[in-house]
Amino acid sequence: MTKNKGIIVLIFVTIFWSYGFIATQMAIDANIKVPAILCFRFLIAALLIGIINYKRIKYLSKATIKRGVAAGFIMFWAYYTQTLGQDIAPISIVALISSSYVVFVPILNWIFKGEKPAKLTMLMSSIAMLGMIILNYDGSR
Repeated sequence: MTKNKGIIVLIFVTIFWSYGFIATQMAIDANIKVPAILCFRFLIAALLIGIINYKRIKYLSKATIKRGVAAGFIMFWAYYTQTLGQDIAPISIVALISSSYVVFVPILNWIFKGEKPAKLTMLMSSIAMLGMIILNYDGSR
């Protein structure tokens, strides 16, 4: 993939990712319960993945299926807590907190793999955490 194609793909991913928050908020505003919202989202994702990869599915090993189920379970709980948060917090705050995982990946890599991130990475992660604290502080406590 060329650099320009990669940039275009990232732009489309960003747009679709953003609309996920809007669609979720619309469902919350329509009084649809969180488990129902997630059931619908995961069903659409499973159908799309199944359609795209239907020829490969029969070749999956049991170990791959087990890991996929475990990853799906973790992902469900991550989306569940995010959607519950979106029900009580502004969509902008939820999107900020949800997207901040990107700057914390090097720290998680350090915790799980022992690969210490560069000092600049640690500084930027700290600044991101401080920014989230400042943006979420409402002064009522």
